[in-house]
Amino acid sequence: MSIVKSSLSTLDKTSIKISDSATITESHANSGGLINVENEYISVYMDNVSIYSISADSDGGIIYVSDADIVSFKDSKIYDFTALSGSFMYSFSKNVNHKLEGSTITCNTSLLDEDMLTFLNKQEPDIIELSTN
Repeated sequence: MSIVKSSLSTLDKTSIKISDSATITESHANSGGLINVENEYISVYMDNVSIYSISADSDGGIIYVSDADIVSFKDSKIYDFTALSGSFMYSFSKNVNHKLEGSTITCNTSLLDEDMLTFLNKQEPDIIELSTN
């Protein structure tokens, strides 16, 4: 699902809610394997859903957010997702409110511990030594 801002006019605030769904599975996209949100007037609510086997070629295995009002996951189970950056969510929006409540997010359990930092795109911080001389 791709939700982008139209150049035609400004939308009123709009909510998209997916709830009480048995499963959402086998979705793939370039950015945002399940959802791509690029509109500051949109709120996305995922309540009581099971989401798995979702992938993106580049950013946001489950969701890619360049702009949105609210992105919420509540009472949901999410697992088996991949992307090169932001394996679960990739967001650079300055205004979006991210909400995660009562949900279980399980990273790829097939990875070895030493591979986990790479998979999660974590980097060791640079160590800067300061001298007081």
